Amino acid sequence: MVGVLIGLGIVSVQERSPEAVGFSYDTNSNKYTVRIEKILEHAKHKKCYASILNYQNSNFIFVRGKGKILLYFESATEDTTIQVGQEYLVHSKMSKLKTNTNPHAFDYASYLNKQGIYHQIFVKPEQYSYLRTKYKNWIVRSVHRIQESAKETLQKYFKDQESLALVNAMVLGNRALLSEDQSKSFINTGAIHVLAVSGLHVGIVCLFLSFFLGLFDHIYRMPKTIKGVVIIICIWFFALVTGASSAVCRAALMFSLFFVAKDILHRHVSSYNIVFGSALLILIHDPQQLFSISFQFSYLAVISIIFFFPYVDKFFDSKIKLINHLWSSVALGIAAQILVFPLSIYYFNQFANSFILSSLFVVQVAMIILVSCLLILLFELVGLVWVNQVVIAPIINKLINYFQIAINKIQDLPFSHVGNLWLDKVQLILIYLFLIFLMVFIKKKNIKILALSLSIVIFYFAYTKILNQQKSTNHCLYIYDSKDVFIDIFIGSKCYYIGQESDEAEAFVYGRNRMANHIRSSQPISSLHSHNALEFKNNILRVGNTIIAFANENTFTEV
Repeated sequence: MVGVLIGLGIVSVQERSPEAVGFSYDTNSNKYTVRIEKILEHAKHKKCYASILNYQNSNFIFVRGKGKILLYFESATEDTTIQVGQEYLVHSKMSKLKTNTNPHAFDYASYLNKQGIYHQIFVKPEQYSYLRTKYKNWIVRSVHRIQESAKETLQKYFKDQESLALVNAMVLGNRALLSEDQSKSFINTGAIHVLAVSGLHVGIVCLFLSFFLGLFDHIYRMPKTIKGVVIIICIWFFALVTGASSAVCRAALMFSLFFVAKDILHRHVSSYNIVFGSALLILIHDPQQLFSISFQFSYLAVISIIFFFPYVDKFFDSKIKLINHLWSSVALGIAAQILVFPLSIYYFNQFANSFILSSLFVVQVAMIILVSCLLILLFELVGLVWVNQVVIAPIINKLINYFQIAINKIQDLPFSHVGNLWLDKVQLILIYLFLIFLMVFIKKKNIKILALSLSIVIFYFAYTKILNQQKSTNHCLYIYDSKDVFIDIFIGSKCYYIGQESDEAEAFVYGRNRMANHIRSSQPISSLHSHNALEFKNNILRVGNTIIAFANENTFTEV
């Protein structure tokens, strides 16, 4: 039976893959009608996902097209007039997304290809003209209007740019206003989940709704079925208003299944059935979600909390309720990290040691900020503006200010986070095998399972030792695919480079390759005169017995 399900899954992935569906538009045309589907974060340009509606063929006739592209409005990052749902006529050539061929580097083109996006268009102000605003349906139109109204309300009560950016990210799922330093501080302290509307935010909304509806039990005891329906409707309304991202929809689906089972069907709720049932429904709808980093993180974090939290929470017990509450917050953070940390290292090459400190207050503060902002929007709607002006807004502005100061202080602590970490696929698989067998041992208390998990640990260290030995004796030369000439020469654990190092290029050009080869420091090759395996003199490089000559403008004479 399992084999049949796996086979059906493989077939479903192949048939539903965007790469199999393809696109229908002429890549040689220079005139397209496009609709803005989603606005993305970008430092220099207004970056969007756009749908091709029409294109001009060789006979100068507009033909109906289909497919998604990446659209850049050059130097328009501050232009707020460009909105989702707008249609534009663009006059510019289309180019294919360039594959990143550098070793171990993140390939953005491949990531977009899996979403059915293969091309991009850059347009200058004179190369596009606004046509109209037309949404796919009335739901999208209504959600957009609600979002715009909510943005205006939040701007009214949060004048500080950083505070406004934080509440926009937490409440509306819009992270475009966040500064690079602001995002980095939350990443380095392990609190980035606060800025991405996800399961945490949906959970907070559910707690608030349950508490709010419970207040009416003294006046009128609402049937559990009606209460469950009201909460489910509110959850999905919140998901739509925040942009209906994959993360928030996954959380909304999980909580919806929970309330359907508990309040509507009056059944015993199995957390594992809820988690795996929601995952099955999502993968039936979109099998490609299985390869989404967000999907992997979401479900591993939830499973990790469900399994490990009861055990971690028992490690410490106090007679003081406040201390127990603080420990439960830390225990929740530790439990969530157990199954997530290998993926964090594998994808992002860093780990936030300070997540234990941030766990003490991050969830509590996030709950206060989110609920307060939702109340601000509600009171603005019903006309209780004075409550927002006199009570809620001043308090929340100060709380956000102290919150950001605390996050920055934690980030500045020594060893708050560890970078330049590397796991290859074999190491990642071995770590998860160990964790799976450890979970089985905790449940079954079988000594054979424990012995098997320990043997995986031994194999992991043996594999890592052999890998490190190979890297320490490895001599390699890499000529990177970049705008400027950049070359790395690895002599064991030493790195010599030709070119200009920069922080901007590090992550996309040579950064991950150096981490994979365990390079901790580097120096320009011009500082080296001789080496038993390496020599660089007069623009001639010798690596072992291989000679490489570099040309410059003085090498050639004009004829």
